[in-house]
Amino acid sequence: MGGGAGLCLGLDRADTAACNLLVGCAAYNMASCANNGLTGALNCYCSDATCSAGANGPCVAEFEALAHSNDPTVVRTQIADSSTPVGKVGVALTKFLHSSCGVPCFVNNN
Repeated sequence: MGGGAGLCLGLDRADTAACNLLVGCAAYNMASCANNGLTGALNCYCSDATCSAGANGPCVAEFEALAHSNDPTVVRTQIADSSTPVGKVGVALTKFLHSSCGVPCFVNNN
């Protein structure tokens, strides 16, 4: 999921820092973010498509910091909207996980 800095261009200083932390968290937790069939950013935030158990993924704090909200509905909406910084990170993570490398490359190198 290289190129995190490019995903975070054009943001103010605080959001750039939050964005880079989210990219780092998603990269570090890539294998767990691909579990439960969601395969992507949402699984890094919660364990199912509706966050029925609340925000319980490995990158909750990072998503909420960049989304400026701790409301799962708001964060899920931003994850689904590729025009938001949260959505841009989500698209990049999902594309990488669905690429020919994706999780196998991550798992084989860790």
